[in-house]
Amino acid sequence: MLSCVLTACTVLTPGKALKDPAFAGPYYGAPRDVAAFDPCKALPAEPEQWWMQKAVAPARPGTAIPGTCFHIFGTGGPRDVGVLVGVRAMPYDGEKAKFPDGHQAQFDGHTTYLFCGEDGTGAECTAWAALAPEQTLLVSTYQRGSSASAMLPTVQRYLLHVLERLPKAR
Repeated sequence: MLSCVLTACTVLTPGKALKDPAFAGPYYGAPRDVAAFDPCKALPAEPEQWWMQKAVAPARPGTAIPGTCFHIFGTGGPRDVGVLVGVRAMPYDGEKAKFPDGHQAQFDGHTTYLFCGEDGTGAECTAWAALAPEQTLLVSTYQRGSSASAMLPTVQRYLLHVLERLPKAR
């Protein structure tokens, strides 16, 4: 019986060879209308989901990374969650190469790269989702006193929330 299974797995199939999925380029999912996207309005001030907290302050444009907006959620205390959101005019693979210890996943049809790290005072997780060859959605979360493993589901939730609200192109 084992020889039949092994033989079945080694039978050659005629036709063109498929590209190795490990080397496939990013999937962009449904085209998005990034011109209509305002990163400062990407996340609600009032919780819309069970996992969300209330905004501590109005969202403000990011200073370190142009085209982003910084949101703070929580109670106004030291364990508030900071969330940076923006669409960057850059290829997805460029960011992926800078953080080789992350991992790749799919979110809402978009190839996404996730990287988390700890700095001794807290943890940050960042997600880069491929929107188009030269457009990448950035969602980054930080929380003092947290761990990378605790922040990973947080960045994933915020990423999905933003992707669901990012208008599809017509």
